[in-house]
Amino acid sequence: MDGVITPETDEFLDQATNASTADKTREGAIARMDVYVEWLITPKELRNPRTKKDLAILLGVSDNTLRRYESDSWLKTEFIRRSRAAFTVARASDIIETLYVRAMDPNDPQGVTAARTLMQFFEAQDKNQGAESVDLSAMTSDELVELAMRVAGSKTA
Repeated sequence: MDGVITPETDEFLDQATNASTADKTREGAIARMDVYVEWLITPKELRNPRTKKDLAILLGVSDNTLRRYESDSWLKTEFIRRSRAAFTVARASDIIETLYVRAMDPNDPQGVTAARTLMQFFEAQDKNQGAESVDLSAMTSDELVELAMRVAGSKTA
């Protein structure tokens, strides 16, 4: 990801600092919203600053201003456009891996939900390839976990 300005890069902080000094015109607001969109589409664990409040301080605006930006049509359109572009094969792989790990964790109360989501993803992939459908709602938690293990093994093999 060389050259990409995201909240985990120093260039992002420079861009945010420049946006904070932008004038109070629409162009200045767009510069700040541009930084906010980039921050929003970045996974939470990679965000710098970590919180919305800290981002507001960095941008030189209030929390209320960020909330107001969220209803702006430019921000909404840009957020959707960039979110779609950011959803790459690598990111999809990370999501599938996270769901698999959660599904296999016996201490995770959302593990069954993660397993169902994972299976629905693979079920959709199988339908695209003409495979038979499996009724996930009729499966027990143990059956879902077993199926997740089988599917994950076949997908990595």
